[in-house]
Order: sequence, then C-alpha cells, then structure tokens
Amino acid sequence: MANRRRPVQARSHDTVQRILDAAHDVLAERGYPDCSTNRIADAAGISKGSLYQYFSDKDDVLVRLADRIAEDITAQISQQIDRNLGPDWQVLASAVLDAVFDAVDRHSPVLRTMLTDAPQLRVLERMESITARAVDVGRTYIALNRTQFREELDVDATLAVLVAGLRAIMSDYVQGTSPIEQCRLKKALRQLTFNALVVDRHQ
Repeated sequence: MANRRRPVQARSHDTVQRILDAAHDVLAERGYPDCSTNRIADAAGISKGSLYQYFSDKDDVLVRLADRIAEDITAQISQQIDRNLGPDWQVLASAVLDAVFDAVDRHSPVLRTMLTDAPQLRVLERMESITARAVDVGRTYIALNRTQFREELDVDATLAVLVAGLRAIMSDYVQGTSPIEQCRLKKALRQLTFNALVVDRHQ
C-alpha cells in the first residue's frame, strides 16, 4: 500500500516551525547581527530559497519568532491559571509570577538580543497578549471574589499600575540590567500586589 503524502498545509506548517526553531537557536548563539537568513536556513536544513518561500527577510522570521514566544509565555500563564484558580488568590498570583519568570528565562538569550539589538522588532509590543491575559483574569477574579479585596479598590487603575510595574521589571530582567536576583524580585512583586489589593491604609 502506497504511503499517503501529507497535506501541503501540514508540510508548510512543519517547515515554518523548523525555520523558527533554527532562528531561535542561531539568535541565541550568535546574536542579532550574525543571525543571517543563510545561517537560519542552514540550521533548518533547507535552502535559502526555501526559506524565502515563507519569509521575506530576517526580520520577518524574527517577528514571527517573537510572536511564537509570546504565544508560548501566554500558554504557560494560562496553564498555571487553570491549575491554580481557586479561593486563594495569592496562590494564583504566585503561580502566574513563577510562570512568567520561568518562560522568560527559557527564552532570555533570544529576547535579550531582540530588545537590545533589534528595537525595530518591537518585542515588548508583541508581548501585550501576555499582560492582556493577566489583566482579564485579574479583573474577573476580583469581580467574582469582591469581598476578599479592598472596598475602595479601583480595579482597572490598580491592575494597570501593577502590570506597568511588572512590564518594566521584566524588561530590565530580560536585558540583564536589573541588579536584583529573581527570588527578591518575585517576593517584592507579591508584596506589592498584596498591598495594592488587600491592605487598607485608611484603617
């Protein structure tokens, strides 16, 4: 019996993923300046012409890679939300923080060179899906468990401030410019979140 050929769409998807995997490895190893389409194609085991069937240039590959990293981090956060969604919101918040740092650590060499050497890729803007997911979950959780939080809490404003702080901290952390180690950063972020959501300074 003859082997059935895989659908063209499936083969195309596999090729794109191979290219993105190769770009991730080349970028992590050599940095942005030396991450050429030739090196990406060689690492993927395809010709340069084959690469250009799917991407117009190096930045086109890396933009899609940044999007895939954002999707991966969002998926990790969503998984921890599903696992830890319950009555103790601090357990949920800690799990989400752990997921963010773990996912960022996994991709940090790539994210670092994208941020420092390729600002045109607008990596932070491509990570907005991550913060949007966190804000949506936070807003919904607070609405369903309102008595656990400060009576006068301005939910949208507080979440906006917390997310902006987390975004700035993670940017410094990824770029290696933060002098504070991860465990201290997470502890401070947990305390900041608790103070913002629960502690009533008027009492």
